[in-house]
Amino acid sequence: YQVKPRGAEDIAAPSLPAPEERPFRILNPSLDRTDGLQATVTVGPASAFAGSAVVVFQLLQRTGDVTEPVGIVALNKDAWSGEPETLHAYFNVKGDGYIVKVFVFDAFSSEPERAPQALAEPVELR
Repeated sequence: YQVKPRGAEDIAAPSLPAPEERPFRILNPSLDRTDGLQATVTVGPASAFAGSAVVVFQLLQRTGDVTEPVGIVALNKDAWSGEPETLHAYFNVKGDGYIVKVFVFDAFSSEPERAPQALAEPVELR
């Protein structure tokens, strides 16, 4: 048997907030393995963005179940129009064991205590 408090049928489940709307989108990702690796994405701001943003291409090497970072390309742009821009990153490696993750951050720093804010959902290119 089940006990319900009086009026429980009138209690609605709490609604969860919609996912945060990020100011950028990563579109049209592609990875060309013809001559090394060429990662290409189109970065589309939701609207004109006056602040700077950094697009980071992170090269990862997969060996079995282990994935390790092996390279990075970081591109900084001070102001973005509302138009999408296509960006390319080249890595001088060959083979199928590589993945490229692409991020858009508010800043880039090699200091471990500095955590950048993500401005777009990351994309993984395989």
